[in-house]
Amino acid sequence: MAGAKKIACTQCGAPLEIQNPRAKTVVCAHCGAQLDLTSPDYAFLGVVQREPLLTPLKVGQSGTDTEGVTWTIIGMMRLREDSWYWDEFLIQATDGRTAWIQYDDGEFSIFAPKRLTEPLDPKEIQGKFFLEGRWHYVRERGQAVIDRIEGELTWKAKVGDVMNWIDAAAVGIEWTDREIEVFERRHIERSALATMFGMSVEELSEGAYTLEDDDEDEGWAPVSSSGKQVSAVQAAVIIGFLLLFLLFLAYAASQGGSMVSSSSGGYSRGYSSGGGFSFGKN
Repeated sequence: MAGAKKIACTQCGAPLEIQNPRAKTVVCAHCGAQLDLTSPDYAFLGVVQREPLLTPLKVGQSGTDTEGVTWTIIGMMRLREDSWYWDEFLIQATDGRTAWIQYDDGEFSIFAPKRLTEPLDPKEIQGKFFLEGRWHYVRERGQAVIDRIEGELTWKAKVGDVMNWIDAAAVGIEWTDREIEVFERRHIERSALATMFGMSVEELSEGAYTLEDDDEDEGWAPVSSSGKQVSAVQAAVIIGFLLLFLLFLAYAASQGGSMVSSSSGGYSRGYSSGGGFSFGKN
């Protein structure tokens, strides 16, 4: 790419091209060393490269969107939350714009950064937040760990850093102790992404892993309503509560039904707003 800054890796001497003038770190594709681009001597931050990853896209790939703008993948992160993980690819256009492509268990999304024009503290967000004249409702939130880094990043992220995130449908928020980013999110079809990068859908799908495939190798694992795996401890607690409930029902039946309310049509503890089953507050 024209205008790319050329440096040599301070650990192995391999030539590196820095595509983004705002990049703060880069990982050498030859030796896996992560370098601090904000220091005069490109200080060594550590080795982050491990075995090759199975991913649908790779750092260095270029493609052209429907408006004729060329984009290059200049960096990527793999984020992990318990047994769940997903990939985020940093892309840069020839005009300097950046965005992220997220791959999360079969689905691709584009995250375009939004410039904040008003204060926003994500730690204070509960079920909804007001931004740019409208309410946004939180669908999911969590805390992931950066598990893998390749190429360039525009902040000093390191493997092991904690990344907090909020998913509010059309808006996404990610933040660390040092940075906060807000994104406009939209879904992109696999066929459209393949066309953009000059790939067939089959080629793109070769690296498009699904976590369900991993589950088959690792044995049965329950899945929550959000689609993410429930941990072994959580599963044990759920199963324990179910067993206690079944034992209670068996005990109630042995007492001749004296603990069952015939007026409500089922068992009720505390407040029930209508017929049926309800655990309320005492």
